[in-house]
Amino acid sequence: MRRWLEAFDEYEKACQLSPRDPSPLVEIAITGWLYRRYPEAVAAANKAISIAPDQTWPYLAKGFACWSWHGASDEARKAFELAPPEHDWSPWVRYWQMVYEGDYQDALDYLASVPGQWVKIKIDAKPLAMYEAYVHDELGQFELASTAYQDAKSLLEAEVKEYPNDPRYHSSLGVAYAALGQKENAIREGKRALELYPLSSDAVYGLPYVIDLAHIYTLLNDDDNALDIIEQQLSIPSMISAPLLEVDPRWRRLHTHPRFQRLLKKYAVPER
Repeated sequence: MRRWLEAFDEYEKACQLSPRDPSPLVEIAITGWLYRRYPEAVAAANKAISIAPDQTWPYLAKGFACWSWHGASDEARKAFELAPPEHDWSPWVRYWQMVYEGDYQDALDYLASVPGQWVKIKIDAKPLAMYEAYVHDELGQFELASTAYQDAKSLLEAEVKEYPNDPRYHSSLGVAYAALGQKENAIREGKRALELYPLSSDAVYGLPYVIDLAHIYTLLNDDDNALDIIEQQLSIPSMISAPLLEVDPRWRRLHTHPRFQRLLKKYAVPER
């Protein structure tokens, strides 16, 4: 509901009422991450870890905040390494950590160890082939990337047909279409995800579909629309941050754009 400061107040009350419960601390960490109160987010996550070192979400919340605060940091990697490898989110975070660090071959090797054909979490659902395609692109292996995108497209089209109201599949399919040069299909699917789950109805879980649409525009060389979304995301509570934009290869082709560079300077994140 975008009532961020009230959320902090309520979570603080929950911490006072139940000081040995890590859950409200995790929520403070996640809210602080999105609201860009990174030191507070990491401190809350660390406190949750000290209370419940066997739980997963304190480590994930810490890693997310570190990503947006510092980009590909050792602190984020160490947090994600402490999350159980069998947890649903572990393949997603470990893959992106490797990619943010530029360890592309390690990321490919890791994907080969992930069981099944998919990574499905609450905010995203993509075939492993899609993640492979991203890395092949970065390695200049464009034929392998195209084949992987085609494989991902086929799997996603089947999921969209079976689950037409799940925005995750539409959003991911839009990215696959964009990578394959299918402009109209790509924009249609990206916008369909936002229709199904608009940011106006959920200021947290609506974010990934907005970001995917920016990625779609980037792949289609539509810099203006991509940068409009990125600028909007930087101006509101979001997982997007200047440090994260610099390490995420999805935005690599924008790096030389003067407007992109101006946004990085305008929304630079203080170190401490």
